[in-house]
Amino acid sequence: MDGSTGTGASRLDGRKDHSTTQYGVLGLWAASRCGYRVDPATWKSVLDYLVESQIGAAGVVPAGTGDGPAGTPRGWAYLHTSAADAPTLSMTSAGVASLLVCAEQLRRAGRLSPEDEHRSKVAIDDGLAYLAVRFSTRCYSGKEPDSRPPGARFEKENARRWVA
Repeated sequence: MDGSTGTGASRLDGRKDHSTTQYGVLGLWAASRCGYRVDPATWKSVLDYLVESQIGAAGVVPAGTGDGPAGTPRGWAYLHTSAADAPTLSMTSAGVASLLVCAEQLRRAGRLSPEDEHRSKVAIDDGLAYLAVRFSTRCYSGKEPDSRPPGARFEKENARRWVA
């Protein structure tokens, strides 16, 4: 986490990294379970950051209402750099888990406002909707199914590209 604000973890290039943010949240959560006091303002800052950095599959998509059983499919990308980044299954799982931890820690401290409870619920519902729509047992080495060009297979020797 950014030491000055408690928001997403910054890389050396200044971009926010959701993967490292999740590790920070899990580390603080484990420390709190061992008796270390984590300032509720830290949980609030991370909750705000995660809610604000959630994106739709085609860029920025408005948040769902939180009133129904299903959300609007939105997730998190690996890096929070622009609205053009695409969410991934792994970072959306990390975002949902981190929001659950932040909201619970704020609830336990008596500092989860009704507005933040609603905002986190909508973001969690939207993240779960994204996972429900996108999850497949056909994922290849972390690549999402729709990232594969028609008729292509994944080249195991080079885990970064599809080949025809």
